[in-house]
Amino acid sequence: MIILDATTRSLEVKLSGAITTNQLPIVASYVDIDTATPSYTPASANAATNNTTAVTVVAAPGAGVQRQVKLLTVRNTDTVSATVIIQYNDNATLREIGKFTMAADDVLVYTDGEGFRLFDNLGSLKLGLRGPGYTATSATSLATANSGSKSFTTQAGLAYTVGARIRATSTGTGDWMEGVVTSYSNTSLVATMDNSYGSGTNADWNINLAGEAGISHRVVTETDDATVTPNASITDFSVLASLSQTTTIANMSGTARARQLWSLTIISSTARTLNWGSEYIGTVALPLPTTTSGSSQADEFLFIRNPANTKWRLLAISSGYAS
Repeated sequence: MIILDATTRSLEVKLSGAITTNQLPIVASYVDIDTATPSYTPASANAATNNTTAVTVVAAPGAGVQRQVKLLTVRNTDTVSATVIIQYNDNATLREIGKFTMAADDVLVYTDGEGFRLFDNLGSLKLGLRGPGYTATSATSLATANSGSKSFTTQAGLAYTVGARIRATSTGTGDWMEGVVTSYSNTSLVATMDNSYGSGTNADWNINLAGEAGISHRVVTETDDATVTPNASITDFSVLASLSQTTTIANMSGTARARQLWSLTIISSTARTLNWGSEYIGTVALPLPTTTSGSSQADEFLFIRNPANTKWRLLAISSGYAS
């Protein structure tokens, strides 16, 4: 807030040099507060610059009145840049409040509560209060990966908080990796990655917010073995493409999502015996299968994770498809 609270105090504007074509228009709004009455009187004023000569934009108030400046605007209508000086005149003692270099068509705006801001001819903010943003860069050399913790040295004062999802993209190769921020302090941004494209080591990262990754269909080819242990953390579709022996589908490793769907496809040249871990359950009408179809046909089994008892319930069986 700019307050003029004496009959000798005023607000002035001048330029640091002569204009080329046009003087700069100035508009001000203020309120007079008379504490004795009391009264509250809004008013406005306008003027134009006079080269390097100071122009009084908001005059000193009368005795017993406090004049509060609410708005001040200066537009550069000249054809070249201009340097505008805002000064406080206290009985001929001059105090420079601000000095602003304005391109042609720039507008300098002061508002009570927000201070001075400078806008270009498109209305974009060039100088002034701006909330912290997310756009960042980093020259930290890191390998692109879809797992593990990555620490970037970046700009301070950003808006990142723990739990925000980011994407770091190499400007040179297009490689990118996404993950969740685990810490941000000063110039250090650390995130645990879970998705990526490319695999190169880069040191030219653009960093910004990313949307939450959708659930993709994760297909895993399981190894032909006497015991097969799918990993729920990384698998939605398991494929045993050439089962050659009796096998046990062991209880899953990893962490399953509540009501996660899991599909198992088995292909075998001859019928093979199937055994199941204790977490797989069927019903009387739809029991767990004990053999495959053989003849190089595909058998498909669909399960859903029951969060109440951590069991995988058999939902459907499709057998005997040509593989």
